[in-house]
Amino acid sequence: MVSYDFLERIVLKQKISNLKLVLNSENFIPNRGELIIMLRGLEVEYNSQELERKLQEYATKNSLALNSNKEIKKGILTGLVVSKEKYGEYYCPCKPLREDKSNICPCAEGMKELKEQGSCYCGLFYKKKS
Repeated sequence: MVSYDFLERIVLKQKISNLKLVLNSENFIPNRGELIIMLRGLEVEYNSQELERKLQEYATKNSLALNSNKEIKKGILTGLVVSKEKYGEYYCPCKPLREDKSNICPCAEGMKELKEQGSCYCGLFYKKKS
């Protein structure tokens, strides 16, 4: 059985491809700027979903849970995706020193906080409730 998340990623990828085709094939497109902004948003959303899938695998493997609040999780994932695009790594968006290797998510400090407090500072990871 195919999951809804998988189908949603396929639809997003197709929308991205379609927008790129339109933007690359036409010389004059009314509202070109709006289409570029829409494309950018779709790419960030797609990359966020891919990252969430990978982080969910990490969380499951390490007996952790991802934040269940969709808005908070979306904000953190978006910050991570933008960081990856800008700096080349998924640097924790809540840490001031972005380009410090120890701040790559899941960061060492966050895992220490998780053990001590039950969640990392940004709130992406939590200890699983028993």
